[in-house]
Amino acid sequence: MRILMIHNSAAFGGAERYTVDLASGLVAVGHEVSLVCSPSDPIANSLRESGVEVLAIPLGMTIGWHAVLGPLNEPLFWLDLHMNPLRRRFQERIKSLHADSPFDLIHVQFIKERLWAGDVARSAGLPVVWTIHSPLEPWMTDGVAAGVMSQVAPLVDRVIAVSEATKDDLTAHGMSADKIDVVYNGLDFSQYASGNRRAMRSSLNLGEELMVLVPARPHREKGIDVLIDSAMLLRDRGVAARMFVAGESRHRKRYHREVQARGASEIVTFLGHRADMPDLYAAADIVCLPSFYEGLPYAISEAMAASRPVVATSVGGVLEMVKDGETGILIPAGEPQLLADAVEHLANPILRREMGVAALTRAEQLFSRESMLVATQAVYRKAIAGRECAR
Repeated sequence: MRILMIHNSAAFGGAERYTVDLASGLVAVGHEVSLVCSPSDPIANSLRESGVEVLAIPLGMTIGWHAVLGPLNEPLFWLDLHMNPLRRRFQERIKSLHADSPFDLIHVQFIKERLWAGDVARSAGLPVVWTIHSPLEPWMTDGVAAGVMSQVAPLVDRVIAVSEATKDDLTAHGMSADKIDVVYNGLDFSQYASGNRRAMRSSLNLGEELMVLVPARPHREKGIDVLIDSAMLLRDRGVAARMFVAGESRHRKRYHREVQARGASEIVTFLGHRADMPDLYAAADIVCLPSFYEGLPYAISEAMAASRPVVATSVGGVLEMVKDGETGILIPAGEPQLLADAVEHLANPILRREMGVAALTRAEQLFSRESMLVATQAVYRKAIAGRECAR
């Protein structure tokens, strides 16, 4: 198959990781993949030597900007989607690429991509597959965004939901279940078996303290405020634990100032984006994800692949990943006291070891990259066959 992927983002998180793994994996099994992204998109560097053709085409504002401008968000969101002059240029470029070397399918991720690419696909008779990475957050179900969601749904042939929870949410908001396939994100386990624990702990100035790793972009929806509160509680209880947040966002400096103001700089550290995650997982004793919303987070499957117990909130697809009391501990979102309790409970090294072994076994059963590639190709074939039958 010749596949066109479109991805527009300003930061590197789970959706970007998914696109990199899927695109490079598809090339490795013999498909041709072209990826359209903005010139500044960090995803391009990750695909430099993958065999994926990366095409830099400006798409303007990126996913996540909706929370920045207050009451101006909705009108600017509408203008960006419908009146942005880049839309026409983008569509003409895609038409030209298709005319030169026809695609079999278009695979998109975010709202703007679905809308802008949908028109091109319809005129060219190309099927569109759309991956939805999390249950719908409130901003997606109200106002302009909700209208766009319902507008673009008919423009796609198949929808990949990364968890059963995501599928349930989509059907609850009116999407036909017959159109949705659940495909879990997959990863290569081998790289998480060889992290350098000793060197990483030394570089972080860690002694015998518990290392709690939080692989997440610093953001309220990721529960970072809750995490800071729980760190303070653990310190008050005399639990020797340090928390490290590995991820980048425009909020990182603000959170750093907050922990300084609260005298928590020694127990909460913001590392920014890291390219050495296997070493960080190896150094960690516990992996924590206190999010308010999640689809099927790589942070958890990576932790499981590294044989680390997970403390996470019981939201979205997390419930399909973590077996409470067996591979980790699940808590309600927004509860710093319970988060601190869970970390303190896992101060027991024997318990951590047992949960880590069980986590790896479960990850191997559910979250391999091979199974993701096989299932995604099956979705592509459904989309192509469905479009051919409709002609």
